[in-house]
Amino acid sequence: MPVVLNQCRPPNFRRLKEILKATFQFFKSYGRWFIVGLTLFFLLATLRNHWEEVSTIRLDQRGWLLVAASLLTTTISHVWSALVWGRILKIFRVPIGYNGAITLYLRTNMAKYLPGNIWHFYGRMTRIVELGSPWGVASLSVLLEPLLLAAAAAIMVVLGLGWSLVDMNQFPLLRLLVPLGLMGVLGGLHPYFFNPVIQKVSRGKTQNHDPVRLEIYPWQPLLGSVFFMGLRGIGFLLTWGAIAPLAWPQVPQLIGVFSGAWLAGFIIPGAPGGMGVFEVVALGLLETVGHTNVSVGSLLTIVALMRGVSILAEILPLGIWGLRRSPLAELPPDRDVV
Repeated sequence: MPVVLNQCRPPNFRRLKEILKATFQFFKSYGRWFIVGLTLFFLLATLRNHWEEVSTIRLDQRGWLLVAASLLTTTISHVWSALVWGRILKIFRVPIGYNGAITLYLRTNMAKYLPGNIWHFYGRMTRIVELGSPWGVASLSVLLEPLLLAAAAAIMVVLGLGWSLVDMNQFPLLRLLVPLGLMGVLGGLHPYFFNPVIQKVSRGKTQNHDPVRLEIYPWQPLLGSVFFMGLRGIGFLLTWGAIAPLAWPQVPQLIGVFSGAWLAGFIIPGAPGGMGVFEVVALGLLETVGHTNVSVGSLLTIVALMRGVSILAEILPLGIWGLRRSPLAELPPDRDVV
C-alpha cells in the first residue's frame, strides 16, 4: 500500500499576528492597573515596615523654610516649562503669544492626572487647531515638548549618575558610556532621526493631515527643558535638606537619581502623572546607587514630600495664569525662526 505522508501546513502568520495584537491590547488595557497595583503594594509594604521611624520625623522651622523654597522653585519650573512650550509654538508659527501659551499650558496641565494621561495633550491640540493651525502642526508642537523633556531628563541622568555607576579604574572602557549616552540623546533629536519617529508616534492620534517635519535642530527648547530639569532637581535637593543632611559631593548623584525617577514616571504607564512609579524608582535608586546612608523612613518622607510639593506647584500657577481670562492671540508669531 502506498504510504501517504501528512503534508505540513504552513504557519498561519495572519492568525499569529491577530493573537499577538490581542495580547498587546490586553496588556495595554490591564498592564497599567497591574503597575499601579504593584507600586501601591510596594509603597504600602515599605511604609508599614518603617512606619515607626516615619512617625518620629518632625520638621523644624528651618525644614519648613526649605520645603517652602522647594515649592517656590518647583512652581517656577512649571511656569518655565510653559514658557518653553510657548517657544516651540513660535517655531511652528502658531498664532499665539507667550502669555496665551502659558495660560493654555497651565490650564491643561492638571488634566494629566485624569485616567489615560493624554487629556492635557488633547486639550492643547484642539485649542491650537481652533486658532487656525492644521492638525499636523498641532500634533508635532504638542508631542515635541514631552520628548524634549524626556531627552533633558536623560541628559541629567547621564551626567548625574554616569560616572558613579561604574568603577572607572577597573573598567576604563566604560568611561565611554557617558559621552556615548550624550551623543545618543542629542543625535536622536536631529531632524534626520527625529522626523521618522515623530511621524510614527503621531500616526493615528490625530485626524488625517499632511505630514509636518521639524526643519531645524530644537536647541533652544532643549536647553530650556534642561533648565527645567535643573530647577526640578534643585527643588528635590531643598526637600532633601529639610529631612536629611546634604553634602556637596552628593548633589550630582541626587539630581541624577531624581531625574531618573522622574523620567521613569514620565514614560512608564502607571497611575496618572507618574504617581507611584516615581516614588518606587526613587526609593530603589536612592537605596542602591545613591550612596546616601539615609534611613528608609527618611527616604520615604522625602519622596512623599516631593510628591506633595510637585502637585501644589502645579496648582498654584493657576491662580495667576490659569484661572483668568486671557486672549490667546495677543502677539503675532515670529516669522524669523532662529
